Order: sequence, then structure tokens, then C-alpha cells
Amino acid sequence: MNEDKLIGRLLASYRIEKFIGQGGMAQVYYAWDESLVRPAALKVIYADERGDTSYAERFVQEARAISQWRHENVLQIYYAGQEENLYFFAMEYVDGLNLEQILAGYGQKGELIPHDDLIRIGQAVANALDYAHSKHVIHRDVKPSNILIDKENRVVLADFGLALDQQRGSMGQTFGTPHYIAPEQARHSADALPQSDLYSLGIILYEMLTGVVPFDDPSSMSLALKHMTEPTPPLREQNPALSEAVEAVILRALAKEPQERYATGAALMEALTDALRAQSKTGETILTLPPMPGGIPRPFPTPTVSRYSVREQVQLSAPIPPPTPPGGWPTPASPPPAPPPPPPVTATRASRPNPLHKLGLGAVGLLIFFVMALGLFAVLGGGRDDTAADDVPVIAAETPVVETGETAVATNTAPPLNEQQSELPPTEPTPLPAVTEEDPTAAAAEPVEASPPAMPTDEPPPPSAQPTPVFAEGTPVELAYNFDSFYLYNTGGERIRVNLISFQALDAADRPLRYGMAGNRWTQFYAFVDPFACNRIEPFGAEGPYLRPGYCRSYSATVTPARDGVEIFWRERDGAVAFQVLWDGQEVGRCPLAPDSCTVYIP
Repeated sequence: MNEDKLIGRLLASYRIEKFIGQGGMAQVYYAWDESLVRPAALKVIYADERGDTSYAERFVQEARAISQWRHENVLQIYYAGQEENLYFFAMEYVDGLNLEQILAGYGQKGELIPHDDLIRIGQAVANALDYAHSKHVIHRDVKPSNILIDKENRVVLADFGLALDQQRGSMGQTFGTPHYIAPEQARHSADALPQSDLYSLGIILYEMLTGVVPFDDPSSMSLALKHMTEPTPPLREQNPALSEAVEAVILRALAKEPQERYATGAALMEALTDALRAQSKTGETILTLPPMPGGIPRPFPTPTVSRYSVREQVQLSAPIPPPTPPGGWPTPASPPPAPPPPPPVTATRASRPNPLHKLGLGAVGLLIFFVMALGLFAVLGGGRDDTAADDVPVIAAETPVVETGETAVATNTAPPLNEQQSELPPTEPTPLPAVTEEDPTAAAAEPVEASPPAMPTDEPPPPSAQPTPVFAEGTPVELAYNFDSFYLYNTGGERIRVNLISFQALDAADRPLRYGMAGNRWTQFYAFVDPFACNRIEPFGAEGPYLRPGYCRSYSATVTPARDGVEIFWRERDGAVAFQVLWDGQEVGRCPLAPDSCTVYIP
């Protein structure tokens, strides 16, 4: 098939935009549904198969049958049809990665997929297979590249193109992928059973637990013979960190005789989940290493389970979104390409009265109070200095954020500071604590004589400085952070649009520093924080452990900047003493630096 002839062509209501890849018997394209205004993946049958009319008609017939299915873990088919000599069907477009790509990413770092993700993906595929088997359909080509995970962590099983209807027989002679094929299916394609799909799932689970497939050979025929005749290599030879119970579950799933395997995918995953959970009191992958017989040293290092989840891998590594369809997107699907970043300058904040908040900073905060009190005395005694830098209004809403790879740089298109002073009218000074009318001089000066600098004590620190709520009736948002990670927790029952949230580090003189982050860094992955979920910032190469609060049921989006990136606004460096939280350009709170926690309220 000449793909150039299909690019731009309209099949039914689907305009073909670009080539994506190829499946077992067709080529796949990214297309735009001009009728329903949504993206789609379009599968078109290969040219050498189009000459067989009965085969092509069966291709469309099977697609139409599967389009009636409704299951969250089965790729939805939208449409099947024929135009001239082209047979095709349209299905939902998954913006993410397939499991083969994800496993390759872990393998390049010598790591294994986290067990929680293994269980979640295995259960999703098992559910999809059990659903298909209840419809009397066998997939026959279950493999990692047909398991798709999108940016929202949804798992779907795709490509029922080789599907066998048990009531009507096989569509063709292609028997599946050799590394994942069941013995009976390798002998004859029509002998495939529901347990044949579960054998393929067992191979995938073996690979996720060990980093390798049990059988490998350059020859497809030799590989098929190994599945039929050779015993499955024990998992603990590849990964001695696995328990005997886990190994027993997988070996049963890979039994040579179908009747010796698990009857359903649900039964397989229930047994595997129980075995994996039994390895750890906390339910995580903290595993013991059984000794080698006779004290023989191991010829290979024990694989380690990665601390990075599949969702993080997908969000960080997913392909660039497809081209914009004709007429543009109906809603913003992804941030526009960023222009070359200008040199970073100090970000700004909204111009408005700004009450002094308790920073809990000991001697530094007390010193600030003295300076401001003396400044008020000067104003009352001799008028104010209209050229004071603190009087220059600053506007956060006009501060664009330029995203460059893993960092977000705040830029300011306003004129330099000295030009602002000459062009902008004077503003009222920041309100200060009240001074008695009887003796303002004494009130301002008294703390200097009566309050010595704060000295360290053995008493526990006071509670975190909480900002005065601007939206007191709004939704509380919890911020928790240590030196190496930052988390935003949505305590309410509604989603929060994170592009309206931003953070800015401040110095002791209440001036914004270059360290900050706009919420649209999170919206690259997901536009909201779901109810009772968290967004997080976890820098690569962190020196210590991530905080990961227990109340974060799930993570809606993750940003992973460099350890010293400008997004690290909550850590003490370069004069930073606090950070401000802004909602749609308006400050809603001040928070102390790490490690600590803070609560702000948003409308």
C-alpha cells in the first residue's frame, strides 16, 4: 500500500492524517473524525489481502461484531466499512505507550516494572480476555505491543484482528507472535482455546517479573518448538528475589496442557496477586533473596524493581501528540510548542494590598519587622520616598511561562525596574501592624529594646505558618513537601484545574526570586487534580527519599525536573525564605520552606 495516496484521504468521515504503524495484517493511521470531531486510529487492510474478497469481508464483519462490545479494557471500535477497494475500520486513539515500549524503557535501566503496576496491568488484560471469551472470541495474539496504557493510566487490549470466533472458526493461517504463543496454537492455529490467550498472558507476566521471556530463538519455528517441548525455565533462576509461591503461579499458567492452566484470567491474577502480596507486609515489593544451592555465586545481578510507576513512564515518554486536524482542535489537547526561552528574569506577583504573614522564620522575620517599623516612622515623620522599590506594583497575570523540556522558565515582558518606577504612579505601602496614637515612636521602637534576637531552643517548632485565607469559604488544598519532593492534595469532591495555580519563591524582603512553577507544567499531562488525588513534583536525581504522603490515593500528574531546576521553589537557597501560592494571578497564601506543610484555600 502506498501510504502517500492515503494521507489526506477521507474514508467515511475519517480524514487520514499520518501513518502510525502496522499490525498483523493491516496498516494503522492517525485520522480525524470530521463528523464527531475526535481523533481515531484507522486500520486499513494490506494490499496483498485486498484481492481476497471473502477474507476482506470477513475482516470487516469481525470488526463490526467487536464494535458492539463495551468494556473499559477493550479498545473501542467506532466504525467498519469499505470504500472502493479499501477495507477499513476506525477505533479509539490511545495517547500513550504500549507495554512493549514501557518494558523496554525499564530494561534499558536494568529495572523491573513495579509490582503494583504489574498487578494492575495483568488484571486489566485478564478482564478483557475473560470478557472476550464470554463472547466466544479468542484473541490469539496477546503480546505486550497489543497492550496500551494511556496518560490517564487506563489499560486496554487492542488488535483483535487475528481473533477466532469459536462458533465459526479461524479467519486465516497466521497463528500469533512466536515469543508468546501457546503450544497448542503453535501446532495448529485452529486449536486455540481461551487458555491459549491465558498462556500468552502468563508469558507477559513472566517477562514483567524477570525482565526476559522464557523462550528465545532467532528462528520462529525453533521458538515454537520450544514452547511445545521444553519445560519453562524457573523464574527464580532469572530473578531470585521472587518467592516460590509467585514462581508456582506462573509455571501453572505456562503448563503445556491447556486443562492444567487456570480456567480464567481472573483466577490467574487472583493467585498471582496473593502470592506477590505475601512477599511483603506492606504490600510493596520488598523481597528476600533465597540462597543459591551450595553457596555458588550468582552469575548475574538480581533485577531491581523500579521506583518509577508506569504512569510516570507514560507521561514522560509518550509520543508527541498527532498533528492538528483540519480546522483545529475543538478543545486544547496539549500545550503549543514553546518558543526559544529568553534569559530568565525575576517573576512578578499581583499588585494589591499584601498583609504581612507570619513566616515562622525566627530572627530573620523579627529583623524584617524592625526594618518595616522604622520605615513607617520615617514615613510619618518626613513623608514617603516615591522611588522605593517596594512600591513598584508587580503583575503575575502578565508573566508568561516558557516551557523548555523538563523545566519551566518564568519570563517578564514588563520594562526594567527603573523604567517602571518612572512610568507607574505611586502605590500605597504594604499595611503594617497598627501603632498606637499616643506614642507611635515608642510603639515602633519598643521591640528593639525589649525583644532580643530569637535563640534556638530544644522545644518543638511551632506549627507551620498558615496563610490568611483569601477565599475562606473555598476548597482547602493541602501542600506537603520535604527537601526532595512536593505534593498538592485535592481535599474536595470536585476536580481542580491546575493551570490556575502557580508558586513563587520569595526572599526576606518579600521580593520574588527566579524559582517558581506555573500549574501548566502539570497540565502537559492532565488538566486537573482529581478529587482526593495528588499532583507531585519529584526531581530526578533527588538526594533523599520522596515524601509520598499516604493520603494521596492516586496521582493525576507528575513533573520530574532536574534536581536543581528552577521549579524547585520550596527549598531554601539563594536567599529564599518562603514561597507564595497564587490562584489565577492572585496570592492565596504564603508557606514556609521545606520540610513542612501548608494549607491554602481556592475558590
